[in-house]
Amino acid sequence: MDIQQEVEATRIGIYCDIVSLLIKEHERLSLPKTIVFSFLIKKDSMTPNSIFTAINKKDLVSKYLSLLSGNLSFLFVDYEYIIKAIHILIKNNLINLSGQFLLKTEKLNALNFIYIEKEFTKNAIEKSKILSEKQFMREVFSNV
Repeated sequence: MDIQQEVEATRIGIYCDIVSLLIKEHERLSLPKTIVFSFLIKKDSMTPNSIFTAINKKDLVSKYLSLLSGNLSFLFVDYEYIIKAIHILIKNNLINLSGQFLLKTEKLNALNFIYIEKEFTKNAIEKSKILSEKQFMREVFSNV
């Protein structure tokens, strides 16, 4: 395996962990939201101190998506790895795809995760569930 393949395998592995965590925690999440939130969780894990905390209650989705600012090109690069990770998880029956939604399976309950979902992130994702996909993507593009 050359270095390029090792890097790709590592990135896909990271996103397998993050996507699994998201679906286990939230049980049902749309594909676009899973992609964006996976990217943000990975990005957020690399910054030790977040500017937002669980104390924040207003405009949670907008605030969280503001972390995308200036990262559109990185999101596009990671998009491929996130999709590959989702494909692997579906093929291994860890998650299911129903329409545009990713769903939790029983096999997912047995997993432990490397990445964690901060309380602010968890709250923002739950609030995003009331947004249509169109509204959510408008928020995404207004923040990149």
